[in-house]
Amino acid sequence: MSGSEESSALRPLNADITREEGNKHFKNGQFTKALEFYEKGLSLNQRCILSLSNAAEALLRLNRPADAFVYSSRAVTIDRLHEKTWLRHVKALSQLERASEAYVWLADLFSEVLSASSNDPVELERLQDLRVSLFGAVAKASPYCYGFTEGVYIESNGEHGGYRVCTGVAIQSQSAVSKEKAVLPWTCDWIYDDAQLSNFLAKVTPAQVSKMNGLFPRSYAEMGNALKNVASLSALEDRVRVHMSGCRRPSGSGMPSDDAVREHVRVLGCAKLCSHDDGPHHFAAFYNHSCSSNCEVRGETNMEIYANRDIAAGEELCISYIGIYGQSGGYGGGGSHVNQLDWQVKLRKISITKGWGVACDRLRRNTEWSQDPAE
Repeated sequence: MSGSEESSALRPLNADITREEGNKHFKNGQFTKALEFYEKGLSLNQRCILSLSNAAEALLRLNRPADAFVYSSRAVTIDRLHEKTWLRHVKALSQLERASEAYVWLADLFSEVLSASSNDPVELERLQDLRVSLFGAVAKASPYCYGFTEGVYIESNGEHGGYRVCTGVAIQSQSAVSKEKAVLPWTCDWIYDDAQLSNFLAKVTPAQVSKMNGLFPRSYAEMGNALKNVASLSALEDRVRVHMSGCRRPSGSGMPSDDAVREHVRVLGCAKLCSHDDGPHHFAAFYNHSCSSNCEVRGETNMEIYANRDIAAGEELCISYIGIYGQSGGYGGGGSHVNQLDWQVKLRKISITKGWGVACDRLRRNTEWSQDPAE
């Protein structure tokens, strides 16, 4: 028995002592041994935030993000304001390929803590810097992100609902803002084609569905306007129910439940409303539309966002959901092309509403409102 172990054995065992022993092993790079002591401490005090948080960090070092997420979730449930756990929690999510869930969790968290600190300029600045750091950490930990501008973050859109991408730093024109690979090869084509839809429903796994957490729609209830305005989604629930009923199901499992059907409708809604040409992307899905966007999408197989003008710190970053359309079929297709941004206001608003289920209230110029008497 070493001197350290002998001295600790002579002291009354409690969660603080075992955590201190775990910390010694952690500092020496002995993460498995450290984890043993953190877990021993938790057997004495299941609500010890420091032991839970440190166990999550040790598990991240051991490349066990799923187990780390279990511990970090327990910690933030007990004390949502324990800052060290914030990083460990979102890193675990990102390493589990659930970065969009981490982004939403951070956006909601900072909406709360920044509001509570609004009268303290020093604390407000510290929290804003921490927010930027944490969003950068999530992007860095994501296996799908290969480019990210430090200083960019997602925030809650307040009374308007949803989220928006903002920047805390100035961004020069033609600079890359974010670059991502698709999380899954799911696109709107899966909705239109019955064979692809049936194949998707037969093979989709819970692990794949979890990668879509955080993306819009985040619940079936949130699909309200999209189900009403987007033709391909309005009849989707009935089609999914039919296909799920026809899929091979375990003996005696019966018809699919309403909850199961609607969760699959939600996931397919994500694929329709959030996907680029190659599928959905964890960060890029949060860029809102503007007919006068300050960013643009480049790349057909990956989602690469670039600034198309100089952008000041504090601005929201937007892209256009519409653009050059090949009349022979599809964006960027052959034949003659039409720039949908040159359409009249009413046509653009209809296109956005029918394509994404949302109203277009960001036109190219303020004077464009005068083109629509109904406004």
